[in-house]
Formats: sequence, structure tokens, C-alpha cells
Amino acid sequence: MDAKINQQDANAYSTPKETSSPPWWFQYEELTRAIESAHEIKIKNLINALNHLHFKNGHLYILLHHHKYKEDIPVKAYPHICTKTEITCSWQNDAMVNLNIEAYQFKHAFIEDGQSIILIPAILQKMDNESCRLQLPEISYAVGRRRFARFACQDITSELLQSGLIARGELLDFSPAAFRISIHKDASNFIQWFNPDVVATIHLIHRQNIVFSGACRCIRQQKTASHVEFVFAPSVNAISRFKAREIRSPRLQITPPPTVAFEHPLCNKIIQREIFDTSAGGFSVMEKAGEGVLMPGMIIHNLTIMYAGLLEITCNVQIIYAKEEQQQVRSGMAILDMEPADYSRLTQILAQSVDPLLCITGKVDLDALWELFFESGFIYPKKFELLEPYRKDFIKTHQKLYRQDSDVSVCVTYQKSGRIYGHISMLRAYEKTWLVHHYAAQAMDNKHTGLKVLKSLLFYIYDIYRLPSANMDYFMAYFRPETKIMDRFLAGFARSIANPKLCSSDLFSYIPFHAQFPAAQLPERWELNASSDADIWELEQFYNNASGGLLMDVLQLRNKTSTDTSVGKAYQRFDLKRKWVAYTLSYKRNARAVLIADQSDIGANLSELINGIKIMVMDNDELPWDVLSTAVSQLAQAHYLQNVTLLVYPSAYMEDKNIPVGKRYCLWAMDIQCGEEFLKYMDTHFRFGLKQ
Repeated sequence: MDAKINQQDANAYSTPKETSSPPWWFQYEELTRAIESAHEIKIKNLINALNHLHFKNGHLYILLHHHKYKEDIPVKAYPHICTKTEITCSWQNDAMVNLNIEAYQFKHAFIEDGQSIILIPAILQKMDNESCRLQLPEISYAVGRRRFARFACQDITSELLQSGLIARGELLDFSPAAFRISIHKDASNFIQWFNPDVVATIHLIHRQNIVFSGACRCIRQQKTASHVEFVFAPSVNAISRFKAREIRSPRLQITPPPTVAFEHPLCNKIIQREIFDTSAGGFSVMEKAGEGVLMPGMIIHNLTIMYAGLLEITCNVQIIYAKEEQQQVRSGMAILDMEPADYSRLTQILAQSVDPLLCITGKVDLDALWELFFESGFIYPKKFELLEPYRKDFIKTHQKLYRQDSDVSVCVTYQKSGRIYGHISMLRAYEKTWLVHHYAAQAMDNKHTGLKVLKSLLFYIYDIYRLPSANMDYFMAYFRPETKIMDRFLAGFARSIANPKLCSSDLFSYIPFHAQFPAAQLPERWELNASSDADIWELEQFYNNASGGLLMDVLQLRNKTSTDTSVGKAYQRFDLKRKWVAYTLSYKRNARAVLIADQSDIGANLSELINGIKIMVMDNDELPWDVLSTAVSQLAQAHYLQNVTLLVYPSAYMEDKNIPVGKRYCLWAMDIQCGEEFLKYMDTHFRFGLKQ
């Protein structure tokens, strides 16, 4: 075949004089000379192809030759139903109405499918300004085959940016190797100043969503009567979507393989592919070389992952690389976002492909869970004594949390034959913070089930935090400082990183408090009011000097004028409650303490650490305990809580006032951005085997 016809990759692009013309219109003489090496198509198959065109409202081209000007003009035509050897085709939008049809001679018809042209040496039977009728030949020819198929596009806006300049246009067509955009000549300054030798940034936009963004090089440009057309190719075959990691989530090949289905953002075709391998952060698919539709930098919204014909998971992804492997192209997709419940389903598939006894879900057999809690000592006699008055509410809360997939809770269990041996769970406690609230385990066949569920949860967190829908900027936990294993896990990491703005551990006194109803009045000149922004600013200054940790970042009290938060709305969807409000206790209008009333359903946390009052004492010497306890009773009465849990910071306040303290809790918080450092720490000190 002539070299001009068999162009490879992006170099196959040529541009028309008008955007309505096919992009290789001037090559048809070469195409007719390529028939000797072309693939033959019998009339039966041609008729099927024409009827398929008619079925999908597709078009073919009729090539007309002008007698006087010796010019070849391709005109779009729409085929009617074809049952015999003749076919009638109507012109596009009355294209021939104002033309002198006698000035043109029919040459042939052809079908362009993006990767090749079917040349149809038909015989003209009749032609007028409305249609033409053709006698189909016994043999037609597939010629001009390209390495990559090209697809026509509609309603895709383009933005071309280079060195501070920007021009908007539209995408005409694309292949995985290159794409063609058209810019109106009104953008004259840009066209004059555009430097084709310098890489440009291209944005492609569909339905107000960016569906491609990347650095591209200009292959060629050509002017038409009203536009300038540019052909661009991505300058790299891989992009760096996220920061490189030393520890990566396991990438697995699952049998049977899941499949993905999506509407292609550039050509609006429904595409379906098998997943080659996958992890919680992304996956790859294989395409036959020359039949690919994926391009690095392309963003796909509402892609569906389907598994075993039953489970469907929706996510947004971006193509981050394309590699040729043995006549196939492997394209990697990074997950940009998905709902937490969908993420749990994906990690469940992955976890059970590694260990069938691992389960990551929002649904748990509660009877098996209670059995674990009592047998492992997680619910010990003293704790059960405190829970007993609220046992029914406690069970009801857990039925809501653990019998449905949700975006406010997740749990990992290790179970066999209906019995749970290891369990760890977490709740979305604040706007951007998740709390580990249950962790219980007992040995099973000499397996350390506690470490197994902890490792699985760490990997769960490791990938989900990058998803905007997860609302996970911080990760927190409460633990008793005398619990050596938790001190090594959590406080040990805080000590090793030595930066409280990345990981902090604050000690609180824990007191079960019985409020006095009706509450007494505060002494004269003492006031308890909703905290103002000025009060929160002062609290932040106190805390930053006392600790320098992350608690204020976790609570996000500044400008929080309403209890109607996004996390509160998320809990409401499952008939649960979650809110927190700050109040300032002041003397002569000088803040002495801030009381943060946390409210959640009874039993959401067994020690009621998110269903009580956090007290931040800002002036130890000037705050008598009797005044503070009166303020607590007033606040408890306002929130209908006679028995309330108090967490007091700094812990030394209670000792200074000679108030008996039952327990102390450390509130540990970590900026999730240093999650990899945390995994490295766990891997080094506890041999988790996290590095793949």
C-alpha cells in the first residue's frame, strides 16, 4: 500500500477544508490506487454494513467530481434500507438543493469507520438534489487501515493553553494516539502567537466536566475558511496523578475478573472491558492494539465496576498510563472518587481473594459480635455495669450501624463458620475525621486475628483518604495510656515523628458525671454561652501553646455557627444523630473554659467518648470545680443528658482540684497525609509485611 495511505498513529491525521468533510478527503486518488492490496468485501457483507449504518442513523460519503474545476467533493449521505443490490441515499440537510447537480459527476461511495475506509465502486442509477440511487458492486474494498481507530466527537469543548494564552474551540475526532480540535479564526491573536514547537496544555470538557487534561505537542495545523484545525498528541504516555509511594496496596488478579462499563467521555459510546488487575486505588484493563479507546490523562465519570454479574460499584477514574504488551495495550486507571460504601465493597472483593476469612463491610452478625466482645473481655464487668441501663438503646444503635452499608461507618472482621474472631471498626466522628472505636480479638488456630484486621484497616485507610467523598483528612483514636500495645502502636508513632501538627497525643481525664437537675445558677458574673469566633480563636491559642497538636483541626470549631453539618446529615440518612457544639464558660467576659457538647446515639462508642462533654480548661487557677460542675449540669440539662461522660483537658486540672479520676484517655490524632510514614512505622516495629 502507498505510504501516504498507511500512515501510523497520530501521523495518519490529515485535515479537511471544511469541518463537515472527512479528514483525509484529498487522499481518495491514492485510495483508489490501493485496491490491489486491499481486503475484499462481498456484496452480502456490504449490504449488512449499510443496514447497520441505517439502523444507527449513520452516514456514508458520496464522492462527486466537478467537471469544470476538476475538484473532488465528498458529501454526506444517509442510506435507506437495503434489501437487494440497489440502495437509495438521501443527502445531508438538503446539501445539494442549491447546487447545479449536472455540474458534478459521481465517482464512488465510501464508508469511513475510523480505522479504515470501505471503498464502494458503485454504478450511479439516478441522482438529483434530494438523493441518489446506486447499483452496488459484487466486490468492495477495505483500504487505508490505520494502527489506531479514530472516532468522531460531538459537544466536546476544548481549551488550548500555552504560555498564558488561551483559546476555546471544539473537539472534532480522536484516537488513543492523537486528537483534532477546531478553533474559530476570531481567536486571531492566539493563532498568530501560537508556537507549534512548544508543548501546550489541552483541556477537553463535556457537560461541564473536564474529561481530559494533559500536556500535548502539536503535530500539524491547517486553516480552513472559518477555522484553524490543530492535531495534538499527548507528550507523555503516563501521568503522575498521586505522589509516588514506597508502600503500595496489593495489586491482584481476581478470578473471575471484574469488568468495567462506561460511556466514553469523548465519543459517547458504551465501552466494556475486563479488568486485568486491581487494587483499592486503581486497576488496569487490556485492549487489542489498534482497537483502543483510552488515552492517558482522560477522565471517566460514573464508570461501573461489575463483579460476578451481581455487584456493581460506581467511581470516577483517570487514565494514568498506556503500555504496549505483546500486541495489546494495557491502560492503568487511578480511582479519583467513589462513595465510601462502594469502596468497602471493592476492598471486600480484594480482601477475600487474599484471605476468605476477612470481611470488610458495614454489615455484621451482631449476635456473633456480642459473643466476641464478652469472650475477649472488650466488654468487661465494670463496663457492662455502665452499659446495662442503656442496653436496648445500645443494641438498637448497633443494628443501625452494622446492618447496612453506609458512609459513616466501616468494620473489618475475621470470621469462620459464623463466628467472629477479630473485629475493628471506625466511625466518621467529625467533618473530616474518622475515629477507631471498637477493637477486639481472640486467637483462632494460633492466628493473630487482631493484627490481621488491623492491617486490613490500615490498607483500607491508605487508599480511601485520597477520595473526596470519604471526608478523611484526619484519623483518631482514644486509648488508655497504661495499655502498652496501644501506647506502642499510637503514642510510639507520635513520639517517633516528633511533630504534633502531623501526629499528636493529648491526655484527658475521664469522669462519669451525674448532673444535678434542675441545674443550679452560676455565681454572679459567670456566664455560659455559645462560643463566638473570638472565643474559638482564644481556645486555639491556648491549645497551640499547651499542646500544638491536631485537636482543633479535628473539631473545626471556627465559623461553626450551625449544628447542621454534612456529617450530621450523613448520620440522619441512617436514622442516627451526630453533632457537636461549643460553649464558653467566662468570668467577667474572660473565657475560663470551653465545653464541647458531643452528641451521638447511645452506644455508638462503648465509653461514650463521642457522646459527652469535652472540657478545655484555659485558666486552671481561676476556674473553681464547683463553678465548672454547675456549668456542666446546665449544659447536660439543655441536652437532656443527666448521666454524661466528661473528658477534661489538661488532665492535671482534676488533680489540682483534688477531684477523683476514674480513668485517663489519650486522644491520638494523625494527619492522614503522613499515612505512609505510619505504615512504615508499623511495618518496622511490628513486622506487618506491608511492603509488596
